[in-house]
Amino acid sequence: MAADNNRLKTSDDTEGRKADEWLTIAIVIAVVGTGLLAILTGVWAWGENGPDQARLEIVSKFAFFLAAAVTFCTVVWRGLISARQANYQQMQLDSLARQITSTEENNLAQLLQRGAELIEDDTKAARVDAGIATLQSVSEATSSKFREQARGLIVEFIRQHGTEGHGRRGVRLGISALENIFRVSGVRSQAALYFEEDSEEASRYPDYETPWEIVRGVQRVGYDGGSFEGKEFISELAGILHFRGVGFAECDFWNVDDFDAYKCYFRRSHFRRIKTSTLSSHYFSDCDFSGVQITRDTAIIPSLLKGRNWFNPEDPPILVEGLPFEWSDMLHSGQLPSEDLFPV
Repeated sequence: MAADNNRLKTSDDTEGRKADEWLTIAIVIAVVGTGLLAILTGVWAWGENGPDQARLEIVSKFAFFLAAAVTFCTVVWRGLISARQANYQQMQLDSLARQITSTEENNLAQLLQRGAELIEDDTKAARVDAGIATLQSVSEATSSKFREQARGLIVEFIRQHGTEGHGRRGVRLGISALENIFRVSGVRSQAALYFEEDSEEASRYPDYETPWEIVRGVQRVGYDGGSFEGKEFISELAGILHFRGVGFAECDFWNVDDFDAYKCYFRRSHFRRIKTSTLSSHYFSDCDFSGVQITRDTAIIPSLLKGRNWFNPEDPPILVEGLPFEWSDMLHSGQLPSEDLFPV
């Protein structure tokens, strides 16, 4: 604040001195010129024998030049005064903007600290919700220098509390916050996340489930075991999501081969594009292959009849390249009564 005031005062004093100098010049020219004009008129141009026309013409030209000089000086003086006022106002605005920015940064720093405190105790859902929302607001603030710190705290919260499942409300809110931050900024965090199902619990309890959510806004996400339900996997997620032994129920894939996947389970899901090698590498149950574009990259197209997979006879799959194929040798023509299991 004091530095801004000093700059304003120094600039104002400098421009004020320049304006005063031009005003002084105008006054001096006016005073001296008026006196000289009076002498020339009364003594030189107007003698004892009356006016000398030639000399009066010279004096009139001098008077015109004098008036022009005074006018020029006053115009410069007025211009400097106007510029001085404009510069002063601009400097005041700049100073105010810096003060506002400083205040905003202080407020954001306090919000960052508060958000970090609120998410420390994950047993208090209301505090966690408030903490996630606070950190999201800090990360989405315009030109916030705390953006990465706030986003990093959300990522670490998900890493600590969502490793073995995304069923908890706080974890889901954190994942949603990351996605919103990414959509606002258009920039992904360089962080990588890895989620793994508790294999001991899964083997001990047949009904044990580990639900996952799609995490957007980070560089890489790995899922080992667990399952997704009712999700859409679009091509923009390619190269980011990686799956190992993951189950997908009622999901929609634009192109399964966009993703790094190993021995996964697909149930009642739909695909838009898929390779025959992918059909051989995973497990499919009750999946709808109607209208799917299938690329043949293996010598044999595997049969998926055992898994009760099907297609609509009016909208059969499309073989991208190669001779026509009898799809009923590979899939059931029409949907069969559903069974809630994965074939192994």
